[in-house]
Amino acid sequence: MITLITILGVFILVGSFVRKIGASRFKRFDVIVPKNRMKGFEFAEQFLHSIGMNDVSVKTSRKARKPVPFSHYNSENKTLTLRAPMYHGRAISAIAIVAHECGHAIQHKKRSGGLKLRSLLLPIIKFGILYMTALSIFILLGHWFADIYTMETALLIIVILQATIPILSLILWPIERDASKRAMAQLEKHNFLDGTDLTAAKMAIKLSANTYLIQSISALSRIFFIIPALFKEEEQF
Repeated sequence: MITLITILGVFILVGSFVRKIGASRFKRFDVIVPKNRMKGFEFAEQFLHSIGMNDVSVKTSRKARKPVPFSHYNSENKTLTLRAPMYHGRAISAIAIVAHECGHAIQHKKRSGGLKLRSLLLPIIKFGILYMTALSIFILLGHWFADIYTMETALLIIVILQATIPILSLILWPIERDASKRAMAQLEKHNFLDGTDLTAAKMAIKLSANTYLIQSISALSRIFFIIPALFKEEEQF
């Protein structure tokens, strides 16, 4: 029992460590401000205008109690919703994320089939990221208070649920990578940024996409080690 709980604890700690490394590497672009000093929403509007998508609205949450958890492009209502730091931000990090989301708008315009799959799976991924911890606690409570299943079964369910997010993320990674490529091509074509600003923006976009992939692979690799340990532990009872 102690071994199982230790395994789950290590699983969570290592995952947090990998995410922090990716975030820290991307954070260096927070202090680089392009010469044009455009805010994220201004850049988005200019970018969308350049691809002939003037009917896309750019917005953020105006309610402090209901902040936007993720920046995303919604192909159903043609809305680009940005987190407040990206909407008002001027740094390369904000511009890179806005450009990437605009890349999805280009996919929409080009009728990319992958965007439909993204629209289907992305809400599941976002729900899992936001509520996986709460769901895991709920499953454990089902064992402790209702004795619906054994602890080993509860932990196995949690691990499988944890695996769902990186698996779906890996499925979407080629679509995300394509959006980044389209965004970078558009940046170069229309000279939104120049010189070192353009180089930094392209680095930030690539780093964001690569970190996304590395985190998914890292999570899956940990799961492949954890599941055999769970079954081995069950055989001892």
